Amino acid sequence: MHTTEFNISSNDETVSEGGTVLFRRRDFEALASRLDAMGHTVAPFNFNAGQGVVDGYIDVAPYRPEPHLKLAIGGFEATSFGLIVQRGE
Repeated sequence: MHTTEFNISSNDETVSEGGTVLFRRRDFEALASRLDAMGHTVAPFNFNAGQGVVDGYIDVAPYRPEPHLKLAIGGFEATSFGLIVQRGE
C-alpha cells in the first residue's frame, strides 16, 4: 500500500519537479502495466474524485488548518491517491 499525490485536473500537464510532484491518471496506468508485466498484482484503481459538497472545495496556500480533501498545487487540483500492489512470486 502506498499513497501519493494525484493531479485530478490534467492528464497531460503536471508538476514533475520539486518537493511535491503530481502523478496523472496516465502515470498510474503506466505503472500498473509495468508492475503487471513483472508479475505483480495491482488492485483496481478508483479515479473518482468525489461528488460531495466538500469534494468541490480546493484549498489554496496558505492552506487552512481545517481538514481538506483537495489542494491547489502548481496551478493544478490535487488529492491523495492510494495504490495497492501485491508482490508476485
